Amino acid sequence: MPNALTYVANFSGVGTYAVFDSSLNVVFGVAVSGTSFIALCGGVSTPLGSLPAARWVELRPLNGLGDTIIRDQYGAILARCCRYTAAPQYVGFRGGLLRVYNVTALG
Repeated sequence: MPNALTYVANFSGVGTYAVFDSSLNVVFGVAVSGTSFIALCGGVSTPLGSLPAARWVELRPLNGLGDTIIRDQYGAILARCCRYTAAPQYVGFRGGLLRVYNVTALG
């Protein structure tokens, strides 16, 4: 994790896009299956439901506020969550079968 402020990804399929701690446990992020999203915050998962308009998922590891933002193609926010306590170390994908189109680190 090169200390960027925001990590933006465009992907489809089944799997997890998240910020991980040094043991590769999920700190925060999302699990996706088709158009259905689940917010992941440490050991807690919250179903966000079907978001067929979702195009981008943005992860922001900012001082204990693990911002996960799901946006449509125009940048409008469709869903947003959570706080974290573990120290973030890595950003990436895990499990399932994801097709990744774009990953950008900003800041």
